[in-house]
Amino acid sequence: MMSYRGKSNSGDNLGGFGVIAVIAFLIVLSYFQEKKRKKEICEYCEKNNIEYYETVGDSYFPQNARDFKSIQRGVNKSIESVMKIERDGLLLYIFDFEFITEKEGIETIRSKEYRKTRSYPHDETICLINKPNINFPKFYLRNKNENSDPYTNFASFGKQDIKIDGDSYFSHNFLLNGMPEEDVKAFFSQQIIDSFKKNHIERYRYEAKKDCFMVSMPKKMVLKERLEFLKNSLNLFNEIVD
Repeated sequence: MMSYRGKSNSGDNLGGFGVIAVIAFLIVLSYFQEKKRKKEICEYCEKNNIEYYETVGDSYFPQNARDFKSIQRGVNKSIESVMKIERDGLLLYIFDFEFITEKEGIETIRSKEYRKTRSYPHDETICLINKPNINFPKFYLRNKNENSDPYTNFASFGKQDIKIDGDSYFSHNFLLNGMPEEDVKAFFSQQIIDSFKKNHIERYRYEAKKDCFMVSMPKKMVLKERLEFLKNSLNLFNEIVD
């Protein structure tokens, strides 16, 4: 009598273990890279007498910035690695912002539909500039043409896209929300528009209200990138308030 043996699946098992090992390695590597990034920021702050906080709540920031849409999105929000700098009458904050957005959808399995909620993690770096006695209108601005995460691509103050008369390039390429609309239009003079066009860097987003101005970018930054981000944000701020 002849006996038959099925094919061994030991190779498949080894392949599965290999994938798991690679994923585990990447997770550990990411953990140590993040730890190194935060340590470098902390040490720079200690060396340069800059206030540093591992984590804070949004109540830590000036009153007029606490309801900014940029830091009110999603769930499980976390504000970390906060640098606070006082310079020339300005309060500057630069920090990591993590949050999760959720999107409901329908998944079909064996001809049956099931409602499913998917979670999407996001990492951003934000620069907040506070200067007393400045009175920005409430607005949000970003470039329409740049790739943007569809789950953070929101209209901050309604669905309107405010058009600025006399500058078709700006109105065509930038999404501008704000309220009251008349105040936003009055603020965006040709000089202000030219400053945004000249200083805009890919994926930067802008938000303002009264004495606070915020720039955000959907990326966690190492120290060198943070300092460049701070410099770029300050250059734009100084141009639009002078």
